[in-house]
Amino acid sequence: MFEVQAAGAPAGPVNEVIWAICRCVLHSAEINQYVTDRVNFESLLLLSKFDSAAAILVEHEQRFGVSLWLAQAWLTLGDNAPLAERQRVQEQFDSTAPKSISAFLIHYLSRRAESRGTKRFLKDEVLAKLNDVSDVFRKYAASRVSDVSTANPSELSAYLFFEAQASVIDHYEALIATLQDMAGTDRLPASVSSALETPFALLHRRIKDRRVEPLALAFGCVVKIDVDARAKFRAEIFDSYFQSRNEDVLRNGTIFLTQYDATDAAMLTLVARAAVRSNREVCGLSAAQAALCASLISVLRLDEHSYGEATSILSTADIHYGHSWALYLRGVVLSSLQQESALPVVDQIRGIVVYDPWLSPLTLACAKPLSLRSAVAAQIESGIYVNTLAAVSLLYFGTDGGSAAAHISNRRRLSYLAHNIMRTGRSLEAIEKLAALMQGAPADARYRITTALAMAKAISGNVQEAIELLVDAHILNPEVPTSLPLDLVVSGLKDAEDWPTTIDVPLSFELFNAFSSDARLAELRFSFERFQEHKNINGPADVVDFLGPANRARAVLYLDRVWTPEVMRQTLLYNGTEDIVEARINVCRQLASIDPNNSTRYLDEIRDRVKQQEISKGTSLLEQSKVYVDIAAIKRSLKSKIGGQYSRYKASAGAISDSSHAVVERIADALMDIPMTESISISRALSSVHLVDEAETETDNQFDSIFTEVTHEFLRGDHGLNAYLSTRVRHGVLANTLRKPLADDRLISTRNPTGQGYKRNKHWDDKFESYDSAARDLIAEALAIFSSEFDRILHELRDERLQIAISHGVKDVRQDHKAAFIYRSSNLERRFMQRYAIRSRSMDEFIDVCIDNLWEKTDENLLMVRELLDGTIKPAFNHAFEQLTDSIHGLPYSQPVGDLRNAIARARTQLRMKLDEVSLWFHRSQVYDRQDYQPNLPVDIAQNMIAKTASESSQVPRVHVGSYEGGVRLPGRTLDGMVDAFYVVLSNAVEHSGLDGEALNVNVTFEISQTRYSARIVSSLAGSVPSPVQRENVASIRDSLSKSDSLRLAQVEGGSGLRKLWRSINSPFYEDPRLDFGFSDDDRFYVEISYNIQAQDENSLN
Repeated sequence: MFEVQAAGAPAGPVNEVIWAICRCVLHSAEINQYVTDRVNFESLLLLSKFDSAAAILVEHEQRFGVSLWLAQAWLTLGDNAPLAERQRVQEQFDSTAPKSISAFLIHYLSRRAESRGTKRFLKDEVLAKLNDVSDVFRKYAASRVSDVSTANPSELSAYLFFEAQASVIDHYEALIATLQDMAGTDRLPASVSSALETPFALLHRRIKDRRVEPLALAFGCVVKIDVDARAKFRAEIFDSYFQSRNEDVLRNGTIFLTQYDATDAAMLTLVARAAVRSNREVCGLSAAQAALCASLISVLRLDEHSYGEATSILSTADIHYGHSWALYLRGVVLSSLQQESALPVVDQIRGIVVYDPWLSPLTLACAKPLSLRSAVAAQIESGIYVNTLAAVSLLYFGTDGGSAAAHISNRRRLSYLAHNIMRTGRSLEAIEKLAALMQGAPADARYRITTALAMAKAISGNVQEAIELLVDAHILNPEVPTSLPLDLVVSGLKDAEDWPTTIDVPLSFELFNAFSSDARLAELRFSFERFQEHKNINGPADVVDFLGPANRARAVLYLDRVWTPEVMRQTLLYNGTEDIVEARINVCRQLASIDPNNSTRYLDEIRDRVKQQEISKGTSLLEQSKVYVDIAAIKRSLKSKIGGQYSRYKASAGAISDSSHAVVERIADALMDIPMTESISISRALSSVHLVDEAETETDNQFDSIFTEVTHEFLRGDHGLNAYLSTRVRHGVLANTLRKPLADDRLISTRNPTGQGYKRNKHWDDKFESYDSAARDLIAEALAIFSSEFDRILHELRDERLQIAISHGVKDVRQDHKAAFIYRSSNLERRFMQRYAIRSRSMDEFIDVCIDNLWEKTDENLLMVRELLDGTIKPAFNHAFEQLTDSIHGLPYSQPVGDLRNAIARARTQLRMKLDEVSLWFHRSQVYDRQDYQPNLPVDIAQNMIAKTASESSQVPRVHVGSYEGGVRLPGRTLDGMVDAFYVVLSNAVEHSGLDGEALNVNVTFEISQTRYSARIVSSLAGSVPSPVQRENVASIRDSLSKSDSLRLAQVEGGSGLRKLWRSINSPFYEDPRLDFGFSDDDRFYVEISYNIQAQDENSLN
């Protein structure tokens, strides 16, 4: 296969088809034998006679050699083939030249056979893998592993062109697939039909393949209908169905499928329909047929199992690649579950019956308009399918086209006629017939009649009754909403001023947005607000009272589906998120009372929303506490470091000497010379004035040392301001928050592994695939420059500006440092604070004065940071966006260019909002007390924080929290540190596990007693993680935690953040904290945190 190099390039589909016909006719004898082998193989497969099916393939290979069809057949047979044959075929597959086209295709065909439902992903993978290969071959390979029956014309041309290089058999199968695709289209162009009529007639005469028969009708050939015993028996079964003799259909249909034609998908569908109508079981089929029939019955019943069973049939069709019976069943499934349409029935059913190899009145849908009369005449002349022809004439053409001997049930006649005339513009007549049909209709038929009535009302222009019937239909059967005629009915709701004021308007929009398209979400919100105001609805109970007991189902549907936060969010009825959540909770309470069967779901939603409120509140509290200092930890550290020194200072410091009065006078003079404003505090003013001629004593030097240590501990200590800025702002949070708007719109590029330059932006490169290389290079370079400038600004903000600088001398630290947090101290300020120290009754009192002084300076610095963000950082980012916009200005407008411009504008707006959000971080929170909390709350808050900064294209890792005793509450003072700890652990898993999205699993378990808290976090890892270097680094960090510089290193950005984890729990709030982490024996990463619950601290508000 594929040994001969293809010459030239594919021509148009018509030319390729003609060439394929000519070639196949030359090998008609071999192809006729192949057709026999194929039919026998497919029949034995469906009869579950797998050994015999394998024998057919062996004989076929001996006669014709190998082909892609043969490889696919063995893959379809799979594990059902005899072991010896499986091993032989596998050896053949393995021995295929590893870099050949055959090996490439067989690899993907085998993956398609093994993994159901993955063909779309395989197609994308093939397109990506062959990115550098000719576009023609890419199209061929992609269509070969997906659905040829849904390919576009260029893919069909490539398919025929390359299959010709595989084998004559593969070329013939490609020809049949292409002809089926052409015949199944709504309207085959006359030029195509006329060009293929003569070549196809030759194919029809020379090759005996039943699949060609319905195609002959599409290309205008004269066909002769078989009237042998088998055909007559089949016609009798179909006639029985249209006479509503369902028991006969079940009995004889089973016989036909097991003894005459196991591949007759139309017969299998007929048997399933008869089973649904008679509510009887189907017996006597093979295992494979029975499974298909059971799934079909569920699909046709439109019950709660329909979607699942439909998936089963579609997966079976994927595995049985190219089998006409599988394609027929797929068409039936899609037709049953998709929206009802106003298109003529002939156009809707043509794409199904084109795969029916038996000529019957049903296949008249394939007939060319000019040859339809002769096709009907041939059907009448055959003398079989009498009742079927009468029914089809009503359904397809709205006429009695059968003979006088035909007899179909009156209800069926009325139904078929109504469906036909409704689609030909006679909607009022259709409404009359459907209304008559509704009288006495069985329960299982009322849904379809109601949807037909809704369609007829919509076509006639009666929008109010149409949407009422649409909602009625959904209430009758809520299991398969995709079958509702949503597009047709909701399209009648055009101008809002013409909308009815009924509850069905918002209900119809909700069904449309949920099951068709979200294009009318704005109308849903407006219709909800309009209905609430027109009917004076203030609470959920008002809806129930307004509709009354008779419309309880409508009230439940409205409260459940319409009155939701997503709809409430963009209306003027609510002031904010809290009001919306409270309103939804009240709605759920009302639902639980009026819909007791689903009360558990509503109560679960209440619990989830209350929990989410708690998480959001906790997240807000933490975001307001990014500027934080652990005062209790600082005091503990200071007492340990300078307790003795302070005592000695107090003992040596006497009353203020006379010289001290001179100092006070100088302070007064300095204060008088400085213009005081509300924005300058006394401590700030004093720190700016240095007395150059001040003589310092030993006591002064001793105090300076104490004061410097207090300042250093507050700012750079293990639990000082810098430590929390590092953990809560600089370590990933700031960068992720600001990068998110750009990542959402794929504007930011990824750095090269070397750290030099940026990778090409694949998203926009693919968007501009149709452009020449120069334009694509221009866009790629513009995005790389933009990414570089964005990262430069972000780097300067995080690593240079959001830093702390301390100056105890005369020199202005701003002259050589970009830090936004500047802390000056002069000898004048220290002498002023020295007086406080002398007057203080305890060390704690003195430390409190110093801390107040430092907080005043911090407030000044926070103001400077906010001004920096607004006055420097925001304009810098705006300039980067302007440069990006200017760089693509010269490109002529097109859809991709418009998309890029919109993405730039959207990201720019979102970034400004994020900068405003970041600016709010830099306020000092005055209250740090926390309520006692459940153990899972820090996990939820940390996950929520990660979700807020994750791009839309990424997925937040799944976190499973193990069970624990529900009444357990942990001290509120420990909440902040535990959130920091879990944030570090989760962000570390996202960054270093090597896994993305749902592939990353994190499990959290708790062991909690009355005195001890313990949490174990285990995260999954990619196969390449950990590397030896990673193992060594983690072990090194773990061993270094007990060293003196560990907490100092925790204030350094980058890396795993594991040292920050230790700093988070190494606080007076956590008595006897323990931390362990590493790689487990089962190649997972674990972290264990524990501490004593009963930790007490006299300085804690809790």
